[in-house]
Amino acid sequence: MVKDNYDSGRNRLGSDENSGNTMQIFDPAEGMVPMPTYGNQATMNLNPLLLGNMRTNDYFKLLAEKKSFQEVVDQIYYDAKMAVPWLPGTHNQKRTSGMCSAARGVSAAGTPTTCFMLLFKLFTLKPAVQQISMMLNHPDSPVSNAPPYEPCPPL
Repeated sequence: MVKDNYDSGRNRLGSDENSGNTMQIFDPAEGMVPMPTYGNQATMNLNPLLLGNMRTNDYFKLLAEKKSFQEVVDQIYYDAKMAVPWLPGTHNQKRTSGMCSAARGVSAAGTPTTCFMLLFKLFTLKPAVQQISMMLNHPDSPVSNAPPYEPCPPL
């Protein structure tokens, strides 16, 4: 009997469901506390398909290296190009069928944008009110102002 122990290495990047993306550490001397959140504390009330695709994306797993709010804001400045959930042309509403439809990553699920992955990264950091205010008033880029507003429209 053949034992199938193939490992692509894809799941080794992050051991937990958020791929190592954790809450930031606050210094009590700064007087900042995490901003209260409402709704589902684990999923941010995101579409389950979008959330699943973000959590398994290699880019999101690499975001675990960013431990501070400022590092994530800098990453938003460099990587966020559009504030939509799916990369255009990658998300189909029709269901796939056939022999390979559920294997080897072949699906019509779509690819999440870096902006939404950075938004979820911000959610996992649990930023303080002062940090969100700083991000909204950030002078460098209008795109860095978009992620705090993202959860408003329904998906």
